[in-house]
Amino acid sequence: MVAKPVKTSTLEWPTRQAAEADCLRILRGGRYQPGDIVADPSDVAIISAILSIHPHARDKVGAGVDHFSVRTIAGVPGTEVSEATIGFWLTRVDGSEVDFSYVEAIYPSDQKRRVTSALRAEVDDLRLSYRQARFEEAVVASDRSGAPFTERSAAAVIYENPSFSQLAFRFAESEGGWDDIEVLSGESKAFVGDRLASPNVRARWRRFYSRYARPKLVTKSESSKRSRVDESAWLPD
Repeated sequence: MVAKPVKTSTLEWPTRQAAEADCLRILRGGRYQPGDIVADPSDVAIISAILSIHPHARDKVGAGVDHFSVRTIAGVPGTEVSEATIGFWLTRVDGSEVDFSYVEAIYPSDQKRRVTSALRAEVDDLRLSYRQARFEEAVVASDRSGAPFTERSAAAVIYENPSFSQLAFRFAESEGGWDDIEVLSGESKAFVGDRLASPNVRARWRRFYSRYARPKLVTKSESSKRSRVDESAWLPD
């Protein structure tokens, strides 16, 4: 697929991957530690440009941006993440603060959502096989709480360390980015929903999933209470 540039009113990048690389350089290049204010004018310009194309930019900016910082997500109510989970935060002129995702700004949700949906569909048989194998054990219980399952429909398969979003993010990265993964969508006798178009991509994804996915069995209630994670925090070995 043709690479898509990222254009803002102040800065441009030839590809989305180039824009993402600049963000990652700021976050993980060693110049800033978690808690540091982003002080370099060129870095501020990059973050400001990326923020300007975020789908919720107006709400994020609010009264106006005073400064940006690099922080961990740990400690934010409702989250439970590793120390490696860092991202951009902005402090407004009125003192209020909010984080924002550079990934969401660079990769609009539609293509990312479609690719993620297609990746899930491609390995759904592996997910179901895992659940089936677990229920062939003498005792089947939640990997989180130890609560026993009496019926298969009460169990949900989740992914942790890495999460599914982290698996999808790194696989998309290995393929050149979300835009480089072609997805077929629609309803027909063949399929309903999103599917990976390329047999080669499907094969590579299944190998990637088989190598790195760490499925777990939990109750549906436990599944619904999972915390968000930074999809870029996990790296394949």
